[in-house]
Amino acid sequence: MPASATMRSELAALVDEQQTTTKLLQAQLTKQLRALDTKENNLIELAADGSLPQAKIKAKLQKITKQRDRLTTRLHDVDEDLSTAAEIIEACLQLLQDPLALYRRCNEQQRRRLNQALFEALYIEEDRTATFG
Repeated sequence: MPASATMRSELAALVDEQQTTTKLLQAQLTKQLRALDTKENNLIELAADGSLPQAKIKAKLQKITKQRDRLTTRLHDVDEDLSTAAEIIEACLQLLQDPLALYRRCNEQQRRRLNQALFEALYIEEDRTATFG
């Protein structure tokens, strides 16, 4: 199996794992948001009852609002990290399907950067095959 196919296969497995983890995290964050709603409703009932000082209720409601904002942001951002990385890796694999064509399209500065990205070291011995390190 070519290295690019192996990498695509491993990337697909990683994305599948991430999706499972994401669903679990989304469920957990949603549960926490519901718990905050319950706390908020209980505080509102206490405020209507008048049994707690209004300043204390207001402070607790502000804390709940901050927690809700943090959880909502986290819920929104939960799926983006690995998906973006997977897209970048796939784009790189596409470019490397025909490295000669890629190399020919590059100007001298781009070729230098491409060589630096792909090769840690290049050893050439007279009358022998080149090896890459």
